[in-house]
Amino acid sequence: MIPKFQISNFRFQIANRTLLWFFSVCAAGALTWFCWPVRHPAVSLPEVARAELLLRNGHWYWRGGTNLFTGYMLQFYPNGARLSRSAISGGLLNGLSEAWYTNGQLQVQEDFKNGISNGLRRKWYENGKRLSQASILEGKVVGVFRRWYKSGQLAEQIPMKAGEPDGIAYEFYGSGFLKAKTRVRGGRVLQRKTWKDGQRQAPADILSPSESASVGASSASRPIGGAG
Repeated sequence: MIPKFQISNFRFQIANRTLLWFFSVCAAGALTWFCWPVRHPAVSLPEVARAELLLRNGHWYWRGGTNLFTGYMLQFYPNGARLSRSAISGGLLNGLSEAWYTNGQLQVQEDFKNGISNGLRRKWYENGKRLSQASILEGKVVGVFRRWYKSGQLAEQIPMKAGEPDGIAYEFYGSGFLKAKTRVRGGRVLQRKTWKDGQRQAPADILSPSESASVGASSASRPIGGAG
């Protein structure tokens, strides 16, 4: 027979272990509850027709109010078709602005930062072929500006620096043959040479005139204030 004091001691140990286990579980649960990342619901920004907004001193306000607008400004053609959609934050263009032709084809995509063009600007023809592409830094074109014919053939390629042509620029005929080669510095022409159509092939290091002209996907869901 087991002595009573041993049975009592055994029961005490079991109870003690049970309490320790219980408190450890509770503590872990509390820690999980307090430390688990809080998921806030996505904020839905308003999409408002331009007629409901007012441009004052370079900033967009709610019409009839004093609050700066943050959201998306929409414009429509007389038939109700979408014309443009622009991201605005704190009353200024911030993020992506897009415009469409009456046939629904994307016409232009351009990024803005605090009301100034800043990022990639792309344009298309009504047939979906690219029209032009330029990189913009604080309102000035930088890098290489390119323009295409409706056929998709490259029309011109101009190196830009702080908004001015700077370097060797090329022009092409619709056939793809070289039309002109111009050396420019700070917007000033230093040298220019031209050819007749079919006389001179395009340099091998120039972007292929027949490069695909597929239209990029709309970035209408891009967060306001973020330039691509």
